[in-house]
Amino acid sequence: MKWLKRILIALALLLGLALALPFFISLDDYIPQLEKAVSARLNEPVSIARIRFAALPVPHVTIEGITVGKSADVKLGLVTVTPDIYSLWQPVRVIKRIEIDTLTLTREAINKIPVWLNPDDDKSPQPLVRVERIQLTNARVNFGQANFGPFDARANLDSKNAAEDITITTQDGKLRARIKPDQSKYLIEASAKGWTPPISSTLLFDELTLKGVATPDDITLNQVSAKLYGGTLNGTAHARWRQGLQLNGNLDIR
Repeated sequence: MKWLKRILIALALLLGLALALPFFISLDDYIPQLEKAVSARLNEPVSIARIRFAALPVPHVTIEGITVGKSADVKLGLVTVTPDIYSLWQPVRVIKRIEIDTLTLTREAINKIPVWLNPDDDKSPQPLVRVERIQLTNARVNFGQANFGPFDARANLDSKNAAEDITITTQDGKLRARIKPDQSKYLIEASAKGWTPPISSTLLFDELTLKGVATPDDITLNQVSAKLYGGTLNGTAHARWRQGLQLNGNLDIR
């Protein structure tokens, strides 16, 4: 009866393979269409290396090796898109979350993000696809002379796919920030402990609290409070990065 046992094992393996195949489907044939659509939306060249669909543990699509821009100002290692299955038969499809693992941005990309993420105006029509949340893991920003990261971020989006609030945490847990969009500006609150800023590898803040307003070009900190090297620092500061990083401020150091 060994032959029967072997046949049953072989049939079980074939059945398992047949059941598994539909859950891991390559969608590479759709890459040119997707590249064209995203490129038209962002007005930037877009390249995608691979797309796959998986049904387990929940239905989702993974997209690998994405670059945006002629100089690859945006690089995404792996993007996982998880839809709300029940919304696929509704007028507006809902993406429950987009998870991005390994993201690299340049200063030029930072300047363009508000245009990419937000609708053109408040009267823009209801989108056919709505994204509820974006999650970033292992992200980095290259400002040219300085680098920030790696950090993780979470963004909740409204019904028009505009960011409602954003939280950022460095992977070492030393810096936490909350960003709330306000029309063309961003309200920022941040706190840090034992943190070294990217502009100086020798500066160490024992404690730091910041509150201010940022635009794609600069950031104005109306409240700066810090403890470092046994002393305190209080005041205001301003930074610009459109034409290289420029810093100035009015600080009381004691």
